[in-house]
Amino acid sequence: MQSEADSHGLVSENVRYLLWKDPTIGAEHRERWAEILAARTGLSIHDAETILEGSREPAEEEIALIETAFGFTARDGGLRYPLPTHEHVLVENVNYLLGTLESGAKTRLADKLGIAKTTISRWKRGSEPRSATLRALVSEFGLERTVDLAKDKIYLSFRPVTIQKRRERLKRLIDGIDGDKLEKVIAAVELMVRDS
Repeated sequence: MQSEADSHGLVSENVRYLLWKDPTIGAEHRERWAEILAARTGLSIHDAETILEGSREPAEEEIALIETAFGFTARDGGLRYPLPTHEHVLVENVNYLLGTLESGAKTRLADKLGIAKTTISRWKRGSEPRSATLRALVSEFGLERTVDLAKDKIYLSFRPVTIQKRRERLKRLIDGIDGDKLEKVIAAVELMVRDS
């Protein structure tokens, strides 16, 4: 039996999957998923973000709005149950990570991993990296050591997962802070750095 916490985590994952899979939205617009979800459902952007993050259980009305927005019917079972997906998690994760790289970075990655650049091209077409290479990829992209690229659906992540993309997000957030709050952020970051 599915627990309540699992249920809202599953709803969150299902909503992210629907946004990712939608050909008019897709992974390219990941930074706008909350805005798109809010526009389709009438939810606030804040509520859409908390649903996408899975940080709270969506209310029944919110689930109904989302199901309607994505064309679900009672016959479909709804968002509280696993959606039938046919994606290969490892392949999608590798493609997601490779897609975060800037021009020329794939060659540098291949050099760091001690592999041919053509190997990376084969991965993009569905070939699976070896397990030692998977561990190296987790490290190179700055993912948590516990991430299993064969099972954890990082390609459905709402927030950036690589170090580079998390830094870019932090910079955008900082750029939007006014002077008074910026001083508090600087003090907090300095404290974190000093304590680490």
